Amino acid sequence: HCGDLGQERLTDQQLSAIGRVDVLLLPTGGNHTIGGPVAADIVRQVQPRTVIPITYKTSALLVDLEPVDTFLAALGDEFEVERAAGNTLAVSAAYRPAKPRVVILGYQPWTPPEELATLMRAKEAATQASEAVFAPLSVEQMNFRPSDGTHTPRWNAEHMMGRELLFFTKALAERDKAFVEHDLNPAQMPPDYQAAHPDWTGAEEARQIERVRLLVRRFAYVFGDESLDSAAWNDGWTFRFLLERMIDHYGQHTENVRQKFEAPDWPDR
Repeated sequence: HCGDLGQERLTDQQLSAIGRVDVLLLPTGGNHTIGGPVAADIVRQVQPRTVIPITYKTSALLVDLEPVDTFLAALGDEFEVERAAGNTLAVSAAYRPAKPRVVILGYQPWTPPEELATLMRAKEAATQASEAVFAPLSVEQMNFRPSDGTHTPRWNAEHMMGRELLFFTKALAERDKAFVEHDLNPAQMPPDYQAAHPDWTGAEEARQIERVRLLVRRFAYVFGDESLDSAAWNDGWTFRFLLERMIDHYGQHTENVRQKFEAPDWPDR
C-alpha cells in the first residue's frame, strides 16, 4: 500500500526492499499525490500481479482529482481491467492470471438482492445461535462423550462448520479461480472421529464457526447476482436449498448439543 507518494519513481533500494508484489494499492488521482501517468510508470517498475488504484475521482468525492480512466489510458493494454461488484477482492497464491490485472474496486460494499439478503440473515442468525451455545463450554465439556454413543459437542461444532465451509467454497471455486474447495468435515461415525483441535475451548470452536460465517458473507458477491434457484455447483443443490439447509442444519445440531447438557454425567465445567 503506497499511501500518498511524493516521488515519480521508486529507487532501486525501495524496489529491493518491497520484493515481489501480489497486490499493489497505488494512488492515481494527482493533486496532492501522483497522477495517472506517473502511477503507470511505477506499476511498470514494480510489476505486480494485481493493481488496485486508489485516491482518484469518484461521484462521492468533492476533492478535485483525476478520474481513474487517466491512469488506465497511461497504462495502455499491458493489464487486463476488471471492475469489482463492490469493495472486496479475493486473491490467492494458488491462482496466477495469464495477464496482470487492474481491479477497480467500488467505494461501497456489494449489496445482495433482497431475497438473498433475507436468507443470508436467517443463516447467519442460525450460526450465531450455535456460536452462543458453544462459546461458554470448557475443553472437557466440548470433549464430553455421551453414554448413549452419540457424538461429542466438539464433533457437532466441527461438522456444522465443515459442511458450510465445503459447500460454499465449492460454489465459490467454480466461479472464481482465487478460491479453492476446503473440506474440513470430520468422520461421520463416533468411533472414527478424531478432533481437529481437541484442546480448543468452546469459545475457540465458536470463533471457527464465525470465520466461516464471515467468509461466506464477505465473498457472496461472487455468486450473488445469480438466481437463488440456480445450482450452487455442478449437479448440486440450488442456492435457495443450500441456504435453507444450512439454517436447519445449524438448528438441528445446536439442539443436539443442548440436549447433552441434561445428561446425568455432563461435566460441571
